Amino acid sequence: MAQVLELSIAGASHQLRALHDRGWLHMRNDGKMVYYRLSPDALRQVLQEGRIFLEEGIAS
Repeated sequence: MAQVLELSIAGASHQLRALHDRGWLHMRNDGKMVYYRLSPDALRQVLQEGRIFLEEGIAS
Protein backbone atom coordinates (compact mmCIF):
# COMPACT_ATOMS: atom_id res chain seq x y z
CA MET A 1 0.00 0.00 0.00
CA ALA A 2 2.79 2.42 0.87
CA GLN A 3 4.39 1.87 -2.53
CA VAL A 4 1.13 2.38 -4.45
CA LEU A 5 0.42 5.62 -2.57
CA GLU A 6 4.07 6.68 -2.81
CA LEU A 7 4.39 6.97 0.97
CA SER A 8 7.09 5.74 3.26
CA ILE A 9 6.14 2.68 5.29
CA ALA A 10 6.14 4.89 8.39
CA GLY A 11 3.90 7.42 6.63
CA ALA A 12 1.41 4.77 5.55
CA SER A 13 1.41 3.31 9.05
CA HIS A 14 0.75 6.76 10.50
CA GLN A 15 -2.19 7.33 8.14
CA LEU A 16 -3.69 3.91 8.91
CA ARG A 17 -3.36 4.56 12.65
CA ALA A 18 -5.09 7.94 12.24
CA LEU A 19 -7.98 6.31 10.36
CA HIS A 20 -8.20 3.64 13.05
CA ASP A 21 -8.22 6.26 15.83
CA ARG A 22 -11.12 8.03 14.11
CA GLY A 23 -13.13 4.81 13.88
CA TRP A 24 -12.81 4.32 10.11
CA LEU A 25 -10.74 1.14 10.34
CA HIS A 26 -10.69 -1.94 12.52
CA MET A 27 -7.26 -3.28 13.35
CA ARG A 28 -6.07 -6.81 14.13
CA ASN A 29 -2.56 -7.77 15.19
CA ASP A 30 -1.11 -11.13 14.19
CA GLY A 31 2.47 -11.39 15.38
CA LYS A 32 4.45 -8.67 13.60
CA MET A 33 1.68 -8.11 11.05
CA VAL A 34 -1.19 -5.65 11.46
CA TYR A 35 -4.33 -6.14 9.40
CA TYR A 36 -6.84 -3.37 8.78
CA ARG A 37 -10.38 -3.49 7.47
CA LEU A 38 -12.89 -0.76 6.82
CA SER A 39 -15.45 -0.27 9.56
CA PRO A 40 -18.96 -1.21 8.34
CA ASP A 41 -20.34 1.97 9.92
CA ALA A 42 -17.71 4.09 8.16
CA LEU A 43 -18.47 2.40 4.83
CA ARG A 44 -22.18 3.01 5.33
CA GLN A 45 -21.51 6.69 6.09
CA VAL A 46 -19.30 7.16 3.02
CA LEU A 47 -21.86 5.50 0.75
CA GLN A 48 -24.70 7.58 2.19
CA GLU A 49 -22.76 10.83 1.78
CA GLY A 50 -21.82 9.85 -1.77
CA ARG A 51 -25.46 9.13 -2.59
CA ILE A 52 -26.55 12.50 -1.17
CA PHE A 53 -23.80 14.27 -3.11
CA LEU A 54 -24.88 12.61 -6.36
CA GLU A 55 -28.56 13.29 -5.75
CA GLU A 56 -27.90 16.97 -5.05
CA GLY A 57 -25.74 17.22 -8.17
CA ILE A 58 -28.44 15.66 -10.33
CA ALA A 59 -31.15 17.89 -8.84
CA SER A 60 -29.29 21.13 -9.59
